[in-house]
Amino acid sequence: MNTATAIVPNNGVPNNRVAPERARRFGPRRREVQAALEIFALCGLAFAQPTFDLLGKNTGIFATRRSSAFDLIVVSIAILLAPAVILYVTEVILGAVLPKARWFIHGVICGIPIGVLAEEILKRNTELPHLRLIHLGVLSGIVGAILVMRVDLLRMWLRFLAFAPALFAALFLFGSPASAVVFGGTVESASGVVAKHPKRVIEI
Repeated sequence: MNTATAIVPNNGVPNNRVAPERARRFGPRRREVQAALEIFALCGLAFAQPTFDLLGKNTGIFATRRSSAFDLIVVSIAILLAPAVILYVTEVILGAVLPKARWFIHGVICGIPIGVLAEEILKRNTELPHLRLIHLGVLSGIVGAILVMRVDLLRMWLRFLAFAPALFAALFLFGSPASAVVFGGTVESASGVVAKHPKRVIEI
């Protein structure tokens, strides 16, 4: 009687168990949740935090537009979710078309916010020319993608870090000058002028 023998690679897991899981078009649920959390954490660091920081320093935008607390909350949710949802949906679609490349696609998707984050850090702390920043950002994204695909500890750390974007949003809503909108106060512009009843001015 012939018996099938599973080839066991260096990690000790038979290929007939590893290959089908990574070749699936979608799922299992645990893998999808982990992938989404990793992307959400990276997008929070690369996109949400800088955006909240910028808006927190320019609260006059909300005064001139007479923004309500609801408007501010909706904007915060969009900043939190939009980049991560776009990247995750892109990964799922490409993974459905190329199921065997899903693991590689996830690494590339994660490399995008890593490259953006690296470029932003270098821009704030160095005086490198714009073109050099782009080159270093791309290089950082490639290295980050490789690390995400190969280092389990890094992916675990990213999943634990997924709470950070929500913390950034809470600090923006309740700990920045924009909190005056949430609590019904007045918002001061960067010049220190209080805008209670802003008017539109048209120059001819």
